[in-house]
Amino acid sequence: MQRDVSVANAAVDWWWLGPGLLLILVPMAAFATRWGAIRASHPAYTILLSIVIALGLLLTWRGVGHKARRGTRSRVLTRIALIALAIALGGLTWTLRPLAATEIAVAAMADGQLVAVTQTSTRISLFPTQGQKPAELVFYPGGLVDPRAYVNVLRPIAEAGYPVTIIKPPLGFAFLARGPDFDRDASRATIVGGHSLGGVAAALKVNDRAEIDGLLLWAAYPAGSIADRTDLATMSVFGSEDGLTTPSDVAGSRADLPASTAFVEIVGAVHSHFGDYGEQRGDGTPTISRGEAQVQIVAATLSLFEDLLAPGAP
Repeated sequence: MQRDVSVANAAVDWWWLGPGLLLILVPMAAFATRWGAIRASHPAYTILLSIVIALGLLLTWRGVGHKARRGTRSRVLTRIALIALAIALGGLTWTLRPLAATEIAVAAMADGQLVAVTQTSTRISLFPTQGQKPAELVFYPGGLVDPRAYVNVLRPIAEAGYPVTIIKPPLGFAFLARGPDFDRDASRATIVGGHSLGGVAAALKVNDRAEIDGLLLWAAYPAGSIADRTDLATMSVFGSEDGLTTPSDVAGSRADLPASTAFVEIVGAVHSHFGDYGEQRGDGTPTISRGEAQVQIVAATLSLFEDLLAPGAP
């Protein structure tokens, strides 16, 4: 009985205050540790963090200045639900933090003599300032990767005359970028591509939009068969040391891709070499440098454009 009295006289109700503080502190920590990447990504994650903080403030307000009541069955269930909600939302918001672009990628966001760089809340555009060619690339980042991480790798494509659009998918998942998330220019051929999960989403776009002319897979493979798209210029670029999209995974995707697909192995490269966002958990051990790998990745990608625009190409 004495224990019930002490709980009833508590200054705050920690069953509400505790979850509330968790839902405030976790999003604030996410902002503090990934602010640059969050600001540069799709606003959906910022909105989610803001909603979670608002919920945390509401729970904190409920817990401060309210005495904890003795635990009836309904109150116990409510407390359990609050704790579960706080843990689930806190874990989700922390897990969705984007992998931040490195300094070299951020520096590549600046305009140059050959490329103008612009960005909105949903895309980054690399536009050639001279010598434009009649083909473009629409690119989807890997899962939870800062979209800026691909600017340094894709900039040489734009410098060669091909406009590049990097999509900023909601919450860092290209699968959520549904609908007409890019505007096709009828005067140019369109290649849709992506890295890792972004490549999977790009392959899905091929099924959604028959007017797409090419598919570029970086360390990726399609979720289903698109082998019947014989009119599609397709290339799969992969690293021999990739620990996430392994060479055997890529080999297993051959039957799901058009017979004319070009497969390009970057010997010594790993999964994270396809962008500039540091190392990635579960990846392999590289035997070449990131710069060496990216030179080969760019060369392979440019050859896809050249094949697409070659006389007699489908």
